[in-house]
Amino acid sequence: MHHLLVITHDMKGHLIGIVTLEKEYQRFAKGEITLALTLLKQASITIDNVFMYEKMKVMAIVDELTGMYKRRYFYEMTTHA
Repeated sequence: MHHLLVITHDMKGHLIGIVTLEKEYQRFAKGEITLALTLLKQASITIDNVFMYEKMKVMAIVDELTGMYKRRYFYEMTTHA
């Protein structure tokens, strides 16, 4: 007999993934479920940090009002080319 543990992974109200764990012959122990939830929370924090980093990267080079590149970005692109 197989036992499945299915955990949805959502971030800020949006579903971003589903984690499915399978175990043969035995049910999942409470400690195993707690561990899976803890690891999922850590993964969620890491994914959120990646999204925030990318957003900050764009905000550093693009003006929010005009949508155009900032002067500093042009300067960096011309000096490194």
